[in-house]
Amino acid sequence: MVPMASTKKSTRYWLAKSQMADDGAVILHVSSRDPAEARWGSVRRCAPEFPGYGFWRWVLEHRQRWPDSVSEDEVSRMQREYEETTG
Repeated sequence: MVPMASTKKSTRYWLAKSQMADDGAVILHVSSRDPAEARWGSVRRCAPEFPGYGFWRWVLEHRQRWPDSVSEDEVSRMQREYEETTG
């Protein structure tokens, strides 16, 4: 029997590789795999005016609390904790 490919996209945020830039921007390393098994990776720069900047800065400041890479589901849990913590 041939295993079926996943129908769910898988995105990982690589916290161990992500960092704060000298100008205060958050540099995120992200990779993804779609159901057709296509893969990509990118580096995203979140400047302070970016709507998600406060969250990602908080994540990097507390990165020791999470694994080196996190999934979309884990990011959702982290966002809830961020909202509860920072109100």
